[in-house]
Amino acid sequence: MRCTGCNNKGCDRFYFKYCSTFDSTIEGNIGPVTDALMDALGVATTVISPALPINGRTVYQGHLFVEDRLLQESGMRNHPVNPMDDSDLRRLMERQSRGHAPLSMLRCWSPARRPCATASKPYPPRAIAISHWTH
Repeated sequence: MRCTGCNNKGCDRFYFKYCSTFDSTIEGNIGPVTDALMDALGVATTVISPALPINGRTVYQGHLFVEDRLLQESGMRNHPVNPMDDSDLRRLMERQSRGHAPLSMLRCWSPARRPCATASKPYPPRAIAISHWTH
């Protein structure tokens, strides 16, 4: 992946757009692309947030919902190309990418929008999913 030049132009935030139902194969596309971007940008931790409340896609305590149903209980379970049988963003990312996303990190987000340092033991997390369930 090539991200050269962005850091030299003052960019300090990068956005990787993926589907709000996080549809992907078990091998990925979301995890491997996230890993490649993180490697190219030299960052150890990132935020994942597939929520899009206006379309009924929300995240609560690391679980992805479609309207009032867990992703795995929605119509996405029977998707013809990428059936989604798990709503837990931690497991989805851990299956596809390098690293882990512990539950303590999913619940611990400071007002300064930084991960809580005490939650990252014994190693820093690779991905942090944040809850987002309102418009």
